[in-house]
Amino acid sequence: MYSLVFLLVCPFAASANALEFTSVYEWNEFKFTLPDNSVKSLEPRQVEAWYLAVSCKKVFLGIHHGSKTINYTLAWLPTNATSTTPQLYPYPSWEVQERANCRIIQSARGLTVDSVDRLWVLDNGNIKCPAKLLIFNLKNDSVEFIHEFPHDVVSHNYGARSLHDLVLDETKNGSFAYISVRETQHFLVFDLTRNRSWRVQTKNIYVHALALSPLKNRTRLFVSHYFSRELFSISVSNLRAGEENVTPISVGQKSFYSNRLTMDDRGLLYFGLGNNRSVSVWNSSESFHEKQVYQVHFHASQESRVE
Repeated sequence: MYSLVFLLVCPFAASANALEFTSVYEWNEFKFTLPDNSVKSLEPRQVEAWYLAVSCKKVFLGIHHGSKTINYTLAWLPTNATSTTPQLYPYPSWEVQERANCRIIQSARGLTVDSVDRLWVLDNGNIKCPAKLLIFNLKNDSVEFIHEFPHDVVSHNYGARSLHDLVLDETKNGSFAYISVRETQHFLVFDLTRNRSWRVQTKNIYVHALALSPLKNRTRLFVSHYFSRELFSISVSNLRAGEENVTPISVGQKSFYSNRLTMDDRGLLYFGLGNNRSVSVWNSSESFHEKQVYQVHFHASQESRVE
């Protein structure tokens, strides 16, 4: 069994209530829609759904699988699906994820929806296609913008790159994306207004998971590495100004490693803990202290789970 656990909230209506986790979809097998409207089913052990974003109408999943029949890695399903095991559809279409077309999606990674109803998609590319960042207009499902990362920012050698996740910093002067790269001592900044990306070196600290301080007081970027319990913060103002070298400041030690961080509008930082499949929270207005808020309970027969 593969379960998807998250809070379905329209991103344009900030929640003032306590976060509640609800299991909304559970799959014994994933059903992928093909061009002729037939369905190809894959067992949960064949699928890795690592990346997720939610709009008011759609849930988006960045998926990795080994099937040669299914050519898409960015899928969607409706937020109002009546079935707990809904089919997955290519977003925005089968054609926009055609293999070997370097202008479209090859390997979807980090996903997020911004405040003006656009989907940002991090694409790791493939052996022939370089990495890029795409922005889709969700009102008409069209590609609004594509930024191909220069070779000095992200290697065009496929074996030497592994983009992971991104968070958005929306300001009065434009939008910035902060992007993590697996197993490197740097991360990326993308400035949409100037259509420019650059590397930021992190003084021997690996950056894997990312989260931003609340929108009303957006001053810090929180980062951690998957194989370290330590949590760091970085000044956002330095990143907006184009800084290429930063010294992350340690803010505390988590009880275990985390693959994901996320922060709500009240400054509560949520992070998964890989040792016991739980989610903990820290109130960033106080000294570091984590509190468990969710624990996964599953049978031994369950193959995998994403939170």
